[in-house]
Amino acid sequence: MGNGLEYNGRQNMILLVANLKGGMARTTISVMLARAYAESSERVVLADVTCDGDSARYVDIMKEKHGLALPFEVREFPSDPYEQNYDAAKDGAKLRESIQSLKESLGNNGIVVVDTNSHHEESLRSLDRIADLVVVPYDYSGTAFKPTLRTLDALTAPTTVLPYRRFSTINEGDETLLHRVVKKASHLSNAILTRDEKYEICDIPDSTVEYDQLATDLLKQGHFTHPLKSTD
Repeated sequence: MGNGLEYNGRQNMILLVANLKGGMARTTISVMLARAYAESSERVVLADVTCDGDSARYVDIMKEKHGLALPFEVREFPSDPYEQNYDAAKDGAKLRESIQSLKESLGNNGIVVVDTNSHHEESLRSLDRIADLVVVPYDYSGTAFKPTLRTLDALTAPTTVLPYRRFSTINEGDETLLHRVVKKASHLSNAILTRDEKYEICDIPDSTVEYDQLATDLLKQGHFTHPLKSTD
């Protein structure tokens, strides 16, 4: 049964979840976004391109420890830009081709959610070439401020900043940093994530309304056309 998300007419799309700063809940966001889309009867696949298969492991733990069988497929495309034999041009092109093929296999209105690595700008720029939208989570912290700006500077695809209230208190200075981050983005999400211990043990809380809101918010932007879309 669908969850009431509203979709405008669009073609299939590749949606990255990215931040060069670690600890921004990229994997949780990727899994929960894929779940929100799948439960609304969308054709969706979660592409895990992280070094350690973070999304695949997260989904496995959800099933093994909590009996949660999620209604979407996870495809692993391990990409470790710090590997000795990693060739940014060759390996990046191969990864883009694999994800593009996955997108095309879904037909119209399919969605590929991509969980990405942190810290490596070159690999992010490579994936940006095929992205239709990029979700950039930001937790209001001073330590995440500059890496988040670098993330946004590295991207040409339309970007949505997702506020993530990881800390119990947010002060005026934190809000100021958020506004400075948003100035570099295409959009500020109406959804706001809050820290929930259930996600930290790969479980799902009773309410996930923020992900339904985020999923709808992103698809309202689905009319954007990527200026550099290419598999070359």
